Amino acid sequence: MLMKFLTRCLVFALGAVTFPTLISGQVQQNFVFTGPLGVYIFTGTALGNESHVVRGIIGYRIERKESGESDWKIIAEISAPETKEGLERTFASAMNDVPYTIPLVNFPIDKIWSHLEQYHELDSLPAHGSALVERLAVGAIYLDRNVKQGVEYEYRVFSISANSTSPQPMVKGIRFQKYKAPGEIYKAVRSHADTNSIHLLWHKSDDKIPTSTNVYRKNGFGNFIKTGLNADMIFLKDTLFYSVKDSTVKTDVHYSYYLQPIDYYGNSGPSSDTITTQAINAHQIRLPDHIHAEVVPTKTSVKLSWKFTDSKQTLGIRIYRSEDITGKFKRIAEQSSKELSYIDQTIIPDKTYYYYLTVLTTKGEESGPTARVFAVTKSDHKPLAPFALSASAKDDGVHLIWHSADRNIRGFYLYCGEGIHRAKLIRLAQLIPFHDSMGSYLDSNKTLSPKKVYSYCVQALSTSDVEGALSDTARVQPRGVTIPSAPVNFAAIVAGNTIKLFWDEMRIDDPSVIGYCLYRRDGDEGEFKQIG
Repeated sequence: MLMKFLTRCLVFALGAVTFPTLISGQVQQNFVFTGPLGVYIFTGTALGNESHVVRGIIGYRIERKESGESDWKIIAEISAPETKEGLERTFASAMNDVPYTIPLVNFPIDKIWSHLEQYHELDSLPAHGSALVERLAVGAIYLDRNVKQGVEYEYRVFSISANSTSPQPMVKGIRFQKYKAPGEIYKAVRSHADTNSIHLLWHKSDDKIPTSTNVYRKNGFGNFIKTGLNADMIFLKDTLFYSVKDSTVKTDVHYSYYLQPIDYYGNSGPSSDTITTQAINAHQIRLPDHIHAEVVPTKTSVKLSWKFTDSKQTLGIRIYRSEDITGKFKRIAEQSSKELSYIDQTIIPDKTYYYYLTVLTTKGEESGPTARVFAVTKSDHKPLAPFALSASAKDDGVHLIWHSADRNIRGFYLYCGEGIHRAKLIRLAQLIPFHDSMGSYLDSNKTLSPKKVYSYCVQALSTSDVEGALSDTARVQPRGVTIPSAPVNFAAIVAGNTIKLFWDEMRIDDPSVIGYCLYRRDGDEGEFKQIG
């Protein structure tokens, strides 16, 4: 007995059951259907054989004739497998009679055989025996491959019983030709790529779900070739999308893709929109060059400019900044890769800033950094005078220490002069580099005389080359062995029993002098003895 063909089918996929709606113009109740491999004839739902008679049926006979002819020819007699091994053989054979590939491991053969052996009805099989390969394997459908394009055929199906054949066969005329299932529209949504793969997305514009979807690809200007890529269904807010990931691509090669839906019998629907893209390696992109950092005249911002030729392959440019060339850089901006300049308005005057750029690909992959550039911001600010200057005499020279409350310092100038009061200070030639808030210097000049007092002071120079005020003065007398000069203008005056002695004060010219020793002798001969 011939049953009406179900217009909805169930397909096994990786052990799970899905419920797609058939895309087909053959939605009228029918029992003969065309596909690329030939004509599929639906026989019936009673799956009998000689060992198991179902409703008096042990199999089916299929006959065919060309339209206009009178002679019918038997083209097949089929029945359900009698053993599990027979079912496995018919499944393996049926795999060659379907237009799309479904791995045999996806079908629960043990479960199918258990239901077939117990009930011998198509509707009793797992998922109601909806898969085309399953219906071919159990004898519910037969594929007639021996047909010619453009020729119209008529078919009739007989149920075979143990006693006789059915006297009222179903007859259907059909012209075998390549059929294209209508109604399938896939609109391109977007694509993105990284180093090793390309990701594609299409929007399905209607609610008809194909039995399978083929993915076609071409490289550059070549021909489109069917691939083994999967088109995965994704539902987002009740909208159906198809997603494809291609991990077999090479960088810097243009690829084009389109989808083609396939119905239950292998008929192809209209092709989708074509998407053209290419894989991108962020580390192979030519980085921005000719990078220049310039402090604008107002001294309140730094303008960065560069050249970049690969903007079509990227999404943006990221700008990084640091106040230390070896320190941690922080991202301060991200902008379109078509823009070739950026103004940094978050600077502080009297500082040095270092910059580099990176490139962002269409997937968000970031390239390595460009060469670093720097900008020194200027300021009219006069640095604070150093404080707490101290000078101490050591065996190796004069040690000077001071402190600075200003951070934007390039270095210090040291001034030195002879004398205690109103010493003429002279700047030493070299600039003492700034390291931290405490500065130091060793004056080991060999011309320093332990007979003299020296005055020192320090002056700060900002990073904008502005000189500050002088520090307080520190005085010191260097260490060393001193030989004082003999007193000059030595004279004596006799007044009665008293002799008054006079000489010039030597400490004015020789600070190393701390006192005098007085010697006397009687007459012109004899030894001088100290008397005071």
